[in-house]
Amino acid sequence: MKTIGPVLIVCFSRSFGGADVRVLQTARWLASQNISYVVAVLEGTTLHQRLREEGLSARAFRFARGDPRLALELVKLARKERSRVIDAHNMQSQYWAALAGRVLRLPSRVATVHSVYRQTHPDFPRRHLHEGALRFCARSGFCFIAVNHVVDGYLKRHFVRASSQVVLSQNGLEPLTASVRAHDLRQAAGWPTGGILLGTVGRLETVKGHRHLFTAISHLKKKGLTDLRLYIAGTGRDEAALRAQVHSLGLEDQVYFGGFQTDIPAVLAGLDLLCQPSDSEALPYSVLEACRQAVPVLASDLPGITSVLKDGETGFVFEGGNDSALARYLECLRENANKRHTVGVAAQAMVLRDFGIDRMMESTLAAYRGDSLAR
Repeated sequence: MKTIGPVLIVCFSRSFGGADVRVLQTARWLASQNISYVVAVLEGTTLHQRLREEGLSARAFRFARGDPRLALELVKLARKERSRVIDAHNMQSQYWAALAGRVLRLPSRVATVHSVYRQTHPDFPRRHLHEGALRFCARSGFCFIAVNHVVDGYLKRHFVRASSQVVLSQNGLEPLTASVRAHDLRQAAGWPTGGILLGTVGRLETVKGHRHLFTAISHLKKKGLTDLRLYIAGTGRDEAALRAQVHSLGLEDQVYFGGFQTDIPAVLAGLDLLCQPSDSEALPYSVLEACRQAVPVLASDLPGITSVLKDGETGFVFEGGNDSALARYLECLRENANKRHTVGVAAQAMVLRDFGIDRMMESTLAAYRGDSLAR
């Protein structure tokens, strides 16, 4: 068996998202297996704080994530740690890791890709910048880890010469080690008891589709159905625009912005239904986490979602971008608590069976062992 480690994991993100969750999971698992690793992060970010709180190995840099000096710092860190593997988890990380990789010639160079960049960043400048990172990695001897089948196909079609350069490693979850005490979200928002409590978890960005949910709730309000409440967990660059839309639709008494949350299981435990009305998505952790807790999920019919959730059996899926269809589904689910419960329980069984952390890490280590691809 080829040697694994020491591993240098790189994630220069500012907001805490799916990439950060996977980095934390990988660091925990490597530590549990006594495999040497270090995580390179930006100082003061949520990921940095979480790594420190859990006593995980991290090296934080005081640079902006677009600062090219980060490439030099990665070279220094990799040499100090005698790293054999480098694994870069977001666009900026991938640029600087590719530069460092060209200098270091590490046996294994990996870029973990969490979304289809041309969908999450459809405007040409941002798409060109993000996909440029993938092309640079490919030219720099990197192989890729795809977090689901959609990303896997995207990478194979556009960025590699051989399909063996992409390893599919679907996001997975650790089992919950203790019972979860639900946050009282109604009390936090000042809402009365009763009705159905919806929730979203994630970045406040256009691609996440919050506007579709606002419009659907507005449709139902016009029909006299005013007992749907929406708790939004997360922050992001589009928060001001989303708050303005809520105001324009007159939904202030039904929509609450809860801000960044550190205890997502407690938030999920307080929901009747998790909503994921995204315009583009790979395999969001929030969906898997909700399923793990038997919280039913209503989501857009994106390939990354439908590869996991089967409508009416392990989840509820509507035509993405169709606000009327979303409203109809919400009205139906509002009146059918038994169906929500049955589907939530089935989803929990599916996630515990198919999306364990050990399976995720087994395929991740397969990518780390692929040193024949990094010449």
